[in-house]
Amino acid sequence: MSEEEIFKKPSAKAPKKKKPLSEAQLAALAKGRARMAEKRAKEKEELSKQKKKVAKNDAKVVKETATKQKKARQQKKKFLHNQEKEDAVRRKIQENRNKKIEEFENLKYSFMSRLDNEGDIVKFNSYFDDIDESMILQPDRLHKHLLSKVPSTNSTNITNEENIELSVEE
Repeated sequence: MSEEEIFKKPSAKAPKKKKPLSEAQLAALAKGRARMAEKRAKEKEELSKQKKKVAKNDAKVVKETATKQKKARQQKKKFLHNQEKEDAVRRKIQENRNKKIEEFENLKYSFMSRLDNEGDIVKFNSYFDDIDESMILQPDRLHKHLLSKVPSTNSTNITNEENIELSVEE
């Protein structure tokens, strides 16, 4: 055998023509195709329903989340507003407290400035040595404390102390 014969391929045969289908076969084929088309349409419809259901649930979750966030913002705003009110009240109380203490100190120094000698000033200061802020802020307590310090025989000092007490109460 020669090389040419070895590598030579036989000529290709023409493909066979398809055999025509009978009427019954064509009807069965059409029926099967129709069922498959119906099945695909049904699957597509179910998939569409599922997508709509998922989208609806997602929208519901988003709406609930937005509602929760809105409520949280409102509560935070309300809390901050209440906090601001409380802070304002605290500042007002502190201002009143500082004002009473300052008035008491000014009154004390104004009485001290009226005293003539060093002994009277020392004695006057001894009445106020153990007075703290809580006494200044509670006039009844301050009054009792000052009355306990001042000797009852010295009527001029009692009058001065009562003047101090009246001024503090105002």
